[in-house]
Amino acid sequence: MACYIICFEKNGAFYDDFYNAIMSYENWAQIVGDTWALTSEATEQEVFDYLWQFMEANDCLFVVQSGGPSSWKNVNCDDTWLQEHL
Repeated sequence: MACYIICFEKNGAFYDDFYNAIMSYENWAQIVGDTWALTSEATEQEVFDYLWQFMEANDCLFVVQSGGPSSWKNVNCDDTWLQEHL
């Protein structure tokens, strides 16, 4: 199962549908602000396509597969989640 980092800017309304889409994945965490991580069997393109349907044309969305070393401080989510899934 891969872990994906999701970064976005919603210039439009309806954040709830987008957040619910992220939280529909089994494992997810809000890292900071508009940066989240989630795990999935899907490809990064499939994750992107699924999330994009809850965004508007002028919104921004970035999805990248995690897999390298990482460091963090003062994040919103539990450190244990990041250690287990990144």
